[in-house]
Amino acid sequence: MIALFEAIQEFLTYLKVEVNRSGETIKGYEKDLSQFHRYYLSQWKVEPFVDEIETHHLRTFLRYLSEEKNYKTNSIIRMIATFRSFFRFLEREEYIQKNPSNRLQAPKKPESIPKYLTKEEIERLLSVINQDKDKGKRIYTIIQTLRYTGLRISELTNLKIEDVNFEEASITVWHGKGDKYRIMSRSKESSSKKSIENSPVRVILYAP
Repeated sequence: MIALFEAIQEFLTYLKVEVNRSGETIKGYEKDLSQFHRYYLSQWKVEPFVDEIETHHLRTFLRYLSEEKNYKTNSIIRMIATFRSFFRFLEREEYIQKNPSNRLQAPKKPESIPKYLTKEEIERLLSVINQDKDKGKRIYTIIQTLRYTGLRISELTNLKIEDVNFEEASITVWHGKGDKYRIMSRSKESSSKKSIENSPVRVILYAP
């Protein structure tokens, strides 16, 4: 038998010495588990042994965080992940026979609504860029390319000169290490022959 306080310290040592987790990660685990320990003491007035902790103790604590402390869904999900890691460790060390975290169900993450700039905001942003210098041309083209092609930022940063077809006004986007790709066409507003021949997209691809 091992008390919860001792088990937490042993788990943190395991994370540091054997798993080599970062200091910030260990602090996060310590904060979560210490918070549960304090709550258990205040709620049930006794120092718990880990084999006495049941699923309803964890659920009561999670409900307290959600309803009284107003924890957001992502914070509840993180706390459940902490419990799972902690009790798996205790199970592996044979401090417990049953894992109380196995029956916990994490809430679904809320779908986030993408944030975007309006056309007027984009125009204001572009209007303050000095295109007389290569840096300004590069920033201007990055914004315009994202705007008109729908490329992700990660896709734009991985773009190579051979991926751009200036004649057909298109960009080939490769996915991962395989041979999957998609072709992005520039919009009509930006794909005239003159605009392609003079396109500053070359500034992105050749800039250091």
